[in-house]
Amino acid sequence: MLAPPHRLHDEAIEQLLASGERRRELVALLGESAYRELSELARRVRATRRAGPVVYVLPGLMGSRIGTRGKLLDDVLWLDPIEVAAGHLTRLALPRGARLVALGVMLLNVLKLKLSLQVAGFDARFHAYDWRRSAEALAGDLNARIAAEGSREVLLVGHSMGGVVARLALASDPGHIARVVQLGSPNGGSFAPVLALRAVYPTVRKLAALDLRHDAEDLARIVFRTLPSLHELLPGPASGGELDLFDPAAWPDDALRPDRRLLDDAATARARWPAADPRCLHVVGVRQETVTQARLHGREFHYTLERDGDGTVPRRLAMLDGARHWFVAEKHGGLPNNGKVIAAVADLLRTGATERLPAETRAGRRAARTISESVLRRVAPRKLRWADLSPDARRRLLEPVVSPEFHGAVPPAALRAPPPPAGRRGTGAAPRVLEVRLVEGSIADANARTLVLGLFRNVAPSGAAAAVDARLGGMIREQTQRRMFAAGLGQVSTLVAPRGSLLAEHVLLVGLGDFDDFGSEAQSFAAGNAIRSLVHAGSPDFATVLFGAGSGVPVAAALEQQLAGFVAGLAASDPGQVIRRIAICELDPRKYAALRRATAAAARRLAHDDLRLVVDEGAMALPLAPAQDARAARQNALRSDPAYLVITLIDQGRAGHECRSALLTAGAKAAVLGGVVQVARKALRAQLGRAESGQLGPRDMAGFGSGLARLLLPESVRDGLAGMKARPLVVVHDAEGSRIPWEALRIGDVHPALEGGLTRRYASEALTAARWREQRPANGRLHVLIAVDPTLDLPGAADEGVALGRLLRAAGVEVELLSGAAVTREALLRAIGAGRYDVLHFAGHGFFEPGHPGRSGLVCAGREVLRGADLDRLGDLPALVFFNACEAARVRKPRPGQGARLFAYRRSTSVAEAFLAGGIANFLGTHWPVGDQAALAFSTRFYQRLLDADPLGDCVLAARRDVRDLDSIDWADYVFYGSPDFAFDAAASP
Repeated sequence: MLAPPHRLHDEAIEQLLASGERRRELVALLGESAYRELSELARRVRATRRAGPVVYVLPGLMGSRIGTRGKLLDDVLWLDPIEVAAGHLTRLALPRGARLVALGVMLLNVLKLKLSLQVAGFDARFHAYDWRRSAEALAGDLNARIAAEGSREVLLVGHSMGGVVARLALASDPGHIARVVQLGSPNGGSFAPVLALRAVYPTVRKLAALDLRHDAEDLARIVFRTLPSLHELLPGPASGGELDLFDPAAWPDDALRPDRRLLDDAATARARWPAADPRCLHVVGVRQETVTQARLHGREFHYTLERDGDGTVPRRLAMLDGARHWFVAEKHGGLPNNGKVIAAVADLLRTGATERLPAETRAGRRAARTISESVLRRVAPRKLRWADLSPDARRRLLEPVVSPEFHGAVPPAALRAPPPPAGRRGTGAAPRVLEVRLVEGSIADANARTLVLGLFRNVAPSGAAAAVDARLGGMIREQTQRRMFAAGLGQVSTLVAPRGSLLAEHVLLVGLGDFDDFGSEAQSFAAGNAIRSLVHAGSPDFATVLFGAGSGVPVAAALEQQLAGFVAGLAASDPGQVIRRIAICELDPRKYAALRRATAAAARRLAHDDLRLVVDEGAMALPLAPAQDARAARQNALRSDPAYLVITLIDQGRAGHECRSALLTAGAKAAVLGGVVQVARKALRAQLGRAESGQLGPRDMAGFGSGLARLLLPESVRDGLAGMKARPLVVVHDAEGSRIPWEALRIGDVHPALEGGLTRRYASEALTAARWREQRPANGRLHVLIAVDPTLDLPGAADEGVALGRLLRAAGVEVELLSGAAVTREALLRAIGAGRYDVLHFAGHGFFEPGHPGRSGLVCAGREVLRGADLDRLGDLPALVFFNACEAARVRKPRPGQGARLFAYRRSTSVAEAFLAGGIANFLGTHWPVGDQAALAFSTRFYQRLLDADPLGDCVLAARRDVRDLDSIDWADYVFYGSPDFAFDAAASP
């Protein structure tokens, strides 16, 4: 089982952002817009050579995760919602919790800042710290790390308390630190610690609402009153108030009054804090309503709020006399995520000054209001469950300390690495010459050492990849069918071309990630990774096609980004100038004309003093197939390519779901269409309830399927599907999306499952590589294992096994039939483990474990369960598992027109998920038990087409149509996960 993102190390999260893996989880963690921005930055980081100075980036108070360090996974206490709900935040109290350590940063706080600095050429590194401890002790830890890592000159950037720690490190630094940039740092303290110690700070109260054992006052009394950091950050004399908050007598006389010893220690430490240093520069947030004073009223404080700070730190408490400051209208938690602020930070680190922000500001309007603690205690008065919170509410849990809002992209000029030092140019060295050759023809005939092809995740090879695959005898298609190449963004895989199949020696596959996330940055990143692999392989030239051009990306835009990625990759990884020529192939005359027009202009823009791009045109040296044959093959491929519908269903708590869909159309004018639909939980339940009621009949399916489409898909996607109705449709979904009966979907006047055919693919990182045997015995026959009625309560299933065995044997298939008590778990594992069988046909009960769907499986004799995980230790597996779900309590011979229960879908899809994860390539199952007549009709037609070596998608389509002709809705019951173009060799049967 995959670990939740908050338990991963920071580096692992950055790798996931760059690769595009586990997208759904990271979107839920970060938000859609933040995910897109951070993933683009992470991909750019991989392509950037960071030769600049080391920069340590320090998050703010509460901005580091706290817990116990693990080798691969961390045991996180702060901030794990499960730990919060269980009441374990009290373990943060000191000194009892001193064994806990800082594990990493809260990503929403400073990841955008760090990645942006890396793109700008800095060697930026996180410095997480235990924000519970004294700032002086933390400064000592930072200086020790700097000394241990050995950098001669380093720079520091600190948000909030992190800026204070950086400033104290500078004061005691032996000479390593050149400059410090603070962001919203409470140099003179802040009233936020006062609010936290009084249990009225918004973050404290929201956390307490999730804690099922403690209230906010408990957390303040048990935890926050023990933390030296909060006491050291109390407002000092510059606050302008009458209270000395380092004196216990100035506080309300109740259980929350701070400890005198901690207050005395904090006052002593504050007296040692240094004065202003010209090397310490500060960006200060202003014009936000901020607590600027506290006054004692009986047994509580009353607080004054003015628009004179960043919402957490008052302006006058942020500023130091004699220091240099720049100002921005931004909230405290938003400072590290503000694009203009990040650009200013890059300037300040490089030069010590910036013109992007003003160096002066007027004091905020003095209009003030007062609020009492009694009013503040009304925030989050009731207990909440984490599961009931929307993703946005979860991300805002730590506001105003950490803000999930990203305000503005970083200006591109700020992200450009500085030019090389003077003296590098003008040495007389000749510029590098890179030939860019344009070829009108099929890449399958290209005369180059290596062919480079891009593949989308969960999309079968098409277009150029299909043409090359045909020459390779299906090697690329087998890689995808076996799930050996996941096509994650930037992932590469190399195939050796069999002798005589191509003029090229190798084929390099480059992952393009999910097509709905594919953009200019992704294209450049993939191109750069291809270059790195080619340089390591010593390939002097390669031929390629434009990545993503089959998804509707304009030729000029695709060329610009891909060529830029190639050039960046060469600059970063090919100092020896291994690669000398790039050939770009295009078979379509219209697109080739556009390619010719765009290449010369792109080459001029990308050239510089050290690189000259020479554009020419060439022809295929020795085409292995006539051009007209290649174009005809391409047109045939375009006509048969499926459309792909990617569905992401995100739980929004009580509000319902957000259904995101993206459609990759097929054909010469392919495009990506997408949109988002908000689905009320009640509306979805009502729609699915129609089927669960058991009252749906054949005449109801059109209305039900159309309603499903209107509820879940935006109009643009529905219109796109209407234009693809004659094509096969592949629905790619996540775990939540598996709940929907996509087979019943209706677009216009057709059900795609009955028109071009419908296949599912399960988008999960948990799926292992598929394993099936390639070599059959000398007789070449198909081998089928039939297992029926292991629980001895399904006579219809036993009859099905006998009839199916008779049918297959008559066709020359080798059949082994296990029935009743003989279908034990051990017998099935022994038979499957022998590696003899191409197909496992199981008619019986399925087992479903709601809390752990991956543990689902098939119920064997003695009620033992064969789970997908049981297959992990086996070698060759059946290429197809056909699971006919049965139910003893239901008569399998419904009367004509009788309604049927359409939704046991979660059970069925969970069994499918378990077996796919265990290494099964193709899984055909049923949502709910089907009638005997429909089951026999489906099986008979399916196996007849399978024995004719038809692709599995065509077999399922033909079988569905036969069931429809029986005036039964059971055609919508069959669910097929796998590759629609997978086919058993025609030699498998006589």
